[in-house]
Amino acid sequence: MNIPEHKVAVMLWLTLLLVLFSILLFPSSWAGSETVSNEAPVGLYYADGYKSPGTIHRLDPATSLETTFYQRPRSRLTNFTLDRFPSELYFGYTNTRYIYKVTKTDTGWGNEEIVYTHTTYVRDLAFGPDRALYFSEAYGAGRDGIIYRLEGNTATPYFTVRLAELGTGWRGDFTFDENGILYLTPGNFRPGRIFRVENGQVHKIFESPDHMIAGIFVRNGKAYYTDWGQHIYVLDLATGQEQVLHTKHNAHWLSDVYVVGDISVMPSPTPTPVSSFWLPIVMK
Repeated sequence: MNIPEHKVAVMLWLTLLLVLFSILLFPSSWAGSETVSNEAPVGLYYADGYKSPGTIHRLDPATSLETTFYQRPRSRLTNFTLDRFPSELYFGYTNTRYIYKVTKTDTGWGNEEIVYTHTTYVRDLAFGPDRALYFSEAYGAGRDGIIYRLEGNTATPYFTVRLAELGTGWRGDFTFDENGILYLTPGNFRPGRIFRVENGQVHKIFESPDHMIAGIFVRNGKAYYTDWGQHIYVLDLATGQEQVLHTKHNAHWLSDVYVVGDISVMPSPTPTPVSSFWLPIVMK
């Protein structure tokens, strides 16, 4: 049976319109969703250590819209990592001895479970280059701190953070970049500083007299961190250029940050006052 040409054209246009509507209504099925590999959706993630119940927020870099990524049923949350997402989320509250895990399912978040109980407060946590979970204990300006490597239910000291090398107190904030390099920040101490640890040697690479530096996250040559207040910053580690990436006006203690995707700026970033940037001298 021969179909008239005008009817064929109408059918083609209807098919094209259906495809366009499906792209608009269900973009994830055509664009692979706004994700990177098996990671969480692209965005800027952060927690307010003051807020109860503890909440991880996500800010969409394309729209600047903030959504709730995860909220605890009770108690606070100061540090977290999405390295095991989408299957698992690990987090803690800096004034408890516990590391928590919650599992993501097709129907939502599961129940929180304690995966490790330390002998003292767990201050921060991050997955290392070997995919093991690391966490810190710290005593502010009282004494040196320790970063541990957790395997099963056994915590082994990995690195001792000596206050004399930092020249300041340490809240326990640390992270690893994608190459396994360890970074430290004092946390809620001023001036804000960033240290890089290579071959066991601690090198100061950045300092800001204007704000604290806490909750550091490093990827793709950029460091992301909070000021333990209402601002999240991004620092280009090659140039030392620092900018305000986001301001959350109703926050009290922005305590941790995690970035999925290469986010250099959010809409209308604000340059910050003069800070100091060091290129470390590596001792042979």
